[in-house]
Amino acid sequence: MGVRLKTFLLLTLAVIVSIVTYVLWYANAEQRRMEEELQSLAQNYSYAYYTELQSVQDRMLQLALFTANDKHVQELMAAAADAVAEEGGGAGGTRAAAIREQLHHHLHSSMEQLAQGFGVVTLHFHLTPGALSFLRFHNPDAMGDRLDDVRPMVV
Repeated sequence: MGVRLKTFLLLTLAVIVSIVTYVLWYANAEQRRMEEELQSLAQNYSYAYYTELQSVQDRMLQLALFTANDKHVQELMAAAADAVAEEGGGAGGTRAAAIREQLHHHLHSSMEQLAQGFGVVTLHFHLTPGALSFLRFHNPDAMGDRLDDVRPMVV
């Protein structure tokens, strides 16, 4: 083998090694850049999610305090518990239905304002023990079911 051929092969090998090294380095750098970008996106989405979750929790707490501090609501819910118990549980009977209607009527205008001003879409009243559905404000015809297993947080 001549000196020229050896030199050519050595230079070719050096060029190939240089190209492969550059491609591997570039691919690794690109992968790191993509991972950093994905990590940044994940952090942004996580922050947005937890910020919105906190906002929803704050609105739920405000709504709960708003209704729980209303003396008339307290009286109606106490009467509802008695009526449902006396009328066999579940949705209750005619007395429970009348109290449910009074509660719905009492809070109707407030709920409209909360829906328009704050995006509140639902209000759900439960009886204890557990979580017996008394009034779903957004669906007043659905009542009397237990949510103990479905919504343990409510219990």
